[in-house]
Amino acid sequence: MKVRRPNPLEIGLFSLALLLSVSITLFLYFNLTPWKLESAQSNPGLIRRPAEFRDLNHDGFSEFLEIANNNVSNGSTHYVLFYNHEGAVIDQCNTREFIVPEQIFYGDYTGDGYDECLIFTFKQDSVFYICV
Repeated sequence: MKVRRPNPLEIGLFSLALLLSVSITLFLYFNLTPWKLESAQSNPGLIRRPAEFRDLNHDGFSEFLEIANNNVSNGSTHYVLFYNHEGAVIDQCNTREFIVPEQIFYGDYTGDGYDECLIFTFKQDSVFYICV
């Protein structure tokens, strides 16, 4: 049985193609990704209030939901953070409207065995509905 030696030209072309594709991928990722990580500064106008402890996935451990509303007029930092029982963030819901804790409803509305979180927000004459 004769063993075929790799052709140096094939190895060179494969290496060049691999290097080129990795370079293009990294270039596109860093230049076209709309999300940027920025460190957030503490905001004196930010109101944080723990909303609920709920077992949303029915695993026997409660998830913790935190609501934050920004009262500063130049920015809108309204969000709900979902933490698991170990304190890790498992989800985040952002909105431009003020979140009222009493207008958050929980239940298994889709029938998949996991509770959904329905958030209703208001702005002027509009009602906004967010499902997490």
